[in-house]
Amino acid sequence: MKSEESRSEEEEEEEGEGSGAKYTGVGWALGLEFSSTNQEAGYLPQGVPLQLIGYLPEEPSFLPWHSASRALYQLDKLLDRTDEELQRELIMLACSFGNKQCHRQAVTYISDWISSNKNRIPPNIRDIVYCTGVSLMDEDVWEFIWMKFHSTSAVSEKKILLEALTCSDNTFLLNRLLNLSLTSDLVPEQDVIDVIIHVGRNPQGRNLAWKYFREKWDILNARYGEALFMNSKLIGGVTEFLNTEKELNELKEFIQANNLGAGPAMPRSLEIVEGNVRWHRLHRRHFFQWLRKSPNSNLG
Repeated sequence: MKSEESRSEEEEEEEGEGSGAKYTGVGWALGLEFSSTNQEAGYLPQGVPLQLIGYLPEEPSFLPWHSASRALYQLDKLLDRTDEELQRELIMLACSFGNKQCHRQAVTYISDWISSNKNRIPPNIRDIVYCTGVSLMDEDVWEFIWMKFHSTSAVSEKKILLEALTCSDNTFLLNRLLNLSLTSDLVPEQDVIDVIIHVGRNPQGRNLAWKYFREKWDILNARYGEALFMNSKLIGGVTEFLNTEKELNELKEFIQANNLGAGPAMPRSLEIVEGNVRWHRLHRRHFFQWLRKSPNSNLG
């Protein structure tokens, strides 16, 4: 005759077989914890913990509900963050591609900040609004952002404000910022490279940054040359958007004149620029022809 304990184990095994399996409270909780952890690590699909959560209505014990609440809390955090990031991405794209409503809202935000001296711009889109405002509005706005950059003590806000200053369409202001960044104490030394790179990413500042980089190379190399990461970041950031034969030749001449072919940064940059030039030569005309077609014909 089998003991009560043996019968209980066998019954549980039988109940665990087939599609209508039932789980004990502790076993169910452990299973959910295990599946949630492995799903987060990428070893299981999202459907596994969600399928286990489907058994909750039949579960009277505390532990399964506790485990489910933890799993759902993590999922809720991920979904909230994803929605926020998606919204931010859409706003950034809208402003970048000239959406009038986005531009108007950015100008309204900046104007309100200037007139009231109260920053009501949502923190998660401040970088987008600052940059858009600086690019669209006059020199007074640039000066206002410059003033705020100096007056704030918050490191993250300071960084956003400094990057916004590089968004101007005014080449005089961009050139002024480049010179101030390297020849004064007004810009922290660790941020100088970011200023040059972001000016280079601005279509109005690309040539300025490239010229400035070459003219100030001795100073830049003396200051950052031993910091290989910083130096590589600067070289890659300034050259990644070069795309003409003239710029390619300038890069080759610069590398040769300064004997920079030995390290990995310059050869890599040369390879990227050669690829940019090749793309322009082979595909630019066809690409713009495609853009000029009607949306319906592009789908065909």
